[in-house]
Amino acid sequence: MKKKLTVLTLILALFLCSCGYSAGDFVTMKKYKVQGSDNAKNYIKEKYGFEAEVVDVDNEYPMGGPIPDLTPMPTGFVTVKMKYQGKEFNVEIAGNSKNTDGKDDYQKEEILSFLEEYIIDAYPTVDGVSFPSLEDEDTLFGPYLTGDNFFDYIDEEDYKSHIVLKLFNKDVKEFPIDQFRLDFPCDSLSVINYKDKSKMPNPDRMGYFSAYEAAGVLPYISQYLYYEKNSVEDYEPEYFEVFSASYDGLIVCVLQDEPITIEKLADAEMPNSEVRHVASYHLRTNADRAFVYIPKDVASKDEDILVRNDGYDVNTDVNDEYVYFDDIGIVDDSDGYTTSFDFNIFAKKK
Repeated sequence: MKKKLTVLTLILALFLCSCGYSAGDFVTMKKYKVQGSDNAKNYIKEKYGFEAEVVDVDNEYPMGGPIPDLTPMPTGFVTVKMKYQGKEFNVEIAGNSKNTDGKDDYQKEEILSFLEEYIIDAYPTVDGVSFPSLEDEDTLFGPYLTGDNFFDYIDEEDYKSHIVLKLFNKDVKEFPIDQFRLDFPCDSLSVINYKDKSKMPNPDRMGYFSAYEAAGVLPYISQYLYYEKNSVEDYEPEYFEVFSASYDGLIVCVLQDEPITIEKLADAEMPNSEVRHVASYHLRTNADRAFVYIPKDVASKDEDILVRNDGYDVNTDVNDEYVYFDDIGIVDDSDGYTTSFDFNIFAKKK
């Protein structure tokens, strides 16, 4: 038995060395987890008044740089998955010292509902409100929700304080954006007019606004107004309108009031035997840019949709209903229109 233990110890030592971490490093990592778990339990008890169960705990590590670090040491903070009365939630807290200064998402749904209701109470013409950054899966909250502490969560100095105001069948240019910015100072603001009250998805916004960040919602909207606090002095909110055309189940959106023509073409040459041809089209418009939306149901559930132009694959994105792309990188056929190209749709088994 002693011989077996000696062999196992040797194997473990060799494994640790091969990983690049020392035995002391692993001791430190474990200490962070133990202390972090205790801190999380005390933090939740102090904040909410109940004792939660620790389900799992992970050390947090610094973000990687251009030169990868194969043996990074943890930051000293931990993420603790906890459970109380069947509800799981996460806590971020220090593991390198004893304290109860943390963040969690136990009240996340209640916080987001409170923030939306608070704004709609002040501006009843608003049909919906979302906070894309706060809704992110990784977003945690420090302040306890009291029902009167809106500005504990929305701070114009915090880049996560992006508010999306959703209107239905109203002109966004008539919305009192200047007064709203005084009442609710925030880092950035979108005011969007949706065409269908039952379909008001959030735009994808990562960094500075452009039409590309709104591409995922263009089929659902007619107007989009955007304001960012950190813009140049006297910056006017950016505004655009969306013009759409439908053909054969496709939707094409442009940002200029220009006619859109879509024609169906003959079957395309198959790039390989693993795909089937769905349809081919020719699009032309004098708008500077075109966004094409392909319904997901043109392919079966066990197929992916592929788009090709001039023999090359086209980069696509997806939302809940469509696979979509724009004309950046598309080979234009220069037939007298600003934007004019062919595209082929294929389906491939997953």
